[in-house]
Amino acid sequence: VSFKLLGKHVREVKREQAVSFIDAVEQYLTGTYANVLMSYKGQDVRFIEPVLDSKSKFASVKSEIVEPGAPSIDIVFKFRKNKKGEWQVYDLVAESISLLNAKQKEIVSRISEVGIDKVTNELIAKS
Repeated sequence: VSFKLLGKHVREVKREQAVSFIDAVEQYLTGTYANVLMSYKGQDVRFIEPVLDSKSKFASVKSEIVEPGAPSIDIVFKFRKNKKGEWQVYDLVAESISLLNAKQKEIVSRISEVGIDKVTNELIAKS
């Protein structure tokens, strides 16, 4: 995920910059995803059967957030199996908008403006 967020800058960064950036991204995205999920209070959440290929290290789980008198919100949780065989969420897609893709555009643009070290520090400050 962190390398995706680096976008075109992935080949420009030094190893120590990449390590710092990866740590900052993990903390930042964990907080961002938690904040998105915590904003839903009192609504019903319905999970739909997961889409899983036993040979793949990727899976998705569709859900629907339902609030009486309001349109339902479709959210897809995208998972990836890590090296330990554990499933981890790497993206949330709400109403067909990928949080990961939105963050990638924002972060790549910011790295172009101010550099990776400054962006890493900004992510840490936002975490």
